Amino acid sequence: MMLAPFVRNLRMHTIRRTLRAPLTLILLSGTLYGFLGCLGKELLAEKFTLSSLLFWRFLIAGLWMAGMFWVKKTNREFLSCLFSKSTPVKSFFICSTAYSISTSLYFMATRTAGTGLPMVVFFSYPLFVAAYGFYKNSWQIERSVLFCSLLIPLGLSLLVEKNSMASNAIGIALSILSALSYAIYILKSKEVLKEIPPDRFTLAVCFLSALLFLVFAGFEKELSWPTSYKSLALICAFGVFATAIPIQLLLEGLKEISAFKACMASVLEPIVTLLIGIAFLGEPVGFVQMIGVAIVLAASIFIQVEKRAPQS
Repeated sequence: MMLAPFVRNLRMHTIRRTLRAPLTLILLSGTLYGFLGCLGKELLAEKFTLSSLLFWRFLIAGLWMAGMFWVKKTNREFLSCLFSKSTPVKSFFICSTAYSISTSLYFMATRTAGTGLPMVVFFSYPLFVAAYGFYKNSWQIERSVLFCSLLIPLGLSLLVEKNSMASNAIGIALSILSALSYAIYILKSKEVLKEIPPDRFTLAVCFLSALLFLVFAGFEKELSWPTSYKSLALICAFGVFATAIPIQLLLEGLKEISAFKACMASVLEPIVTLLIGIAFLGEPVGFVQMIGVAIVLAASIFIQVEKRAPQS
């Protein structure tokens, strides 16, 4: 009986350590990101323009993070943290621009080439991060790591239906640029997180991204507003649960894990999206798609346990 409190405390300590583990945080981030497609489709059906949709996404995310930040800090501490001399304004701007460009290009690619092909090409962004890591290590490439890195795009391609994989040069080009921009965002974020905490960084990225998309909406001369309780609820879920929280989880994980391993873990997002479609939308899944899931999972797990993976 006297051991019961000790065992209970030990279990709680183990659970807390697991939840704080970098890989767990990144997997949770990928899981929440998996709802982006579903929520985005619903919002576009509500007659939101693309720039307006992304503006509200990042504005809501920024407001959520500001609220969380305010709870942790007093009024004076809150303002001093945002506007201190140590604030890496240039790095914030680079990360926000890279993230915004990546998001815009990805949605543009889906408009020209559907959702399947851009998704496969975009999730090749870990290869750009890996290339940077190999470059830093004088191009000393471990064959097993390289093989698994190349297996992941193959596995992702099997998740997509044949009729949505039609060749589209513009869509492919936009997706490649989107992947490159996102890789820059990941690598630059890794640098910035050595100087400032993830919540402050997330706050800055969200508000700067919202400002950029507000400018885009101004050029289009059309800013869509939520016109119903449904659209308001969707945009809040889009900004909080599919943007702010997963960004912060990813950045928390990046503090302890290499950018390359973080990217390889986050490619599980398409699998989550597939599972969401099966569970909530009743979408069918074929044998080939299940093979793709197995390939992506196996390759990602191998890279996570491989100590000789790039440490960028």
